[in-house]
Amino acid sequence: MTACGLAETGLLGDGGANEEAGSPDVKQQDVVTLSDASSDDGTDASIVDAPPDAPPIDASALCAATCPGAGGVCESDGTCHFDFSITPRTTDIHCPANIPCVIDCGFDNCTKPIDCNAASSCAIHCTDGFACQDMIQCGGSQCTVDCSGNNSCAKDITCKAQTCKLTCGVVDSCGGKVTCNAGSGDCHIDCTGYGSCKGDVGCTATSSCFENCQNGTSCGGNVNATSPSSTICCTGNSACNGSVACTGAACDPYCAGNSSCTSPSCKLPTVCTPDASACP
Repeated sequence: MTACGLAETGLLGDGGANEEAGSPDVKQQDVVTLSDASSDDGTDASIVDAPPDAPPIDASALCAATCPGAGGVCESDGTCHFDFSITPRTTDIHCPANIPCVIDCGFDNCTKPIDCNAASSCAIHCTDGFACQDMIQCGGSQCTVDCSGNNSCAKDITCKAQTCKLTCGVVDSCGGKVTCNAGSGDCHIDCTGYGSCKGDVGCTATSSCFENCQNGTSCGGNVNATSPSSTICCTGNSACNGSVACTGAACDPYCAGNSSCTSPSCKLPTVCTPDASACP
């Protein structure tokens, strides 16, 4: 009986000839055939287990090796913390790869781009006026961006994390586009501040989209969703001043009477079911 081109008593020919040539002796118990799971005497053949999975990443060790050089401080759980709530930061922020990151930006701080694409997860807090004045990008398992300072988050926000939670919660926050791209799974965008989300609001998440334009003149650009399950809420006074459109499998595009949108577009095969109950 042979397996994978090997004879049970030798290699590619007579066992004695190979022994004379210095080839290793191949005994019957060393060979496991693919066609028969048992040996001739009825006993089970030995099965070699697959090698074990690679050990999990040691976030604390990786943080210690990469975070300080990027300008952050390691927390006890291996999170890289960039605290610029008071200390000025006028250069780009790059979160190290494969570890969680937390970024705190205070008044008129974090004036350059924030790149959290490679982090395992990311939480970005732009909590005071004019914080986070350049573009923000994030990925990983989950990303939270909190633009809770007046005029904070002045440029584009792009999330490709598995779960995205983007909040533009105060006056004139989020001056650029707010987008969940195709890399994300579930996306929730809240434009709840007066005049928030001045650019387009878009979602191409692979699972679900929720876009909430809740306050006066919020969502000044186009609002689009292509997720299999999407909800668009235009409930603020004069909210959703551009087009409102869905191209996914099912969508709830609700435009309240006080909003600017009047006839949301649902392109086939989207099923449009406007329902106010889904909106805050």
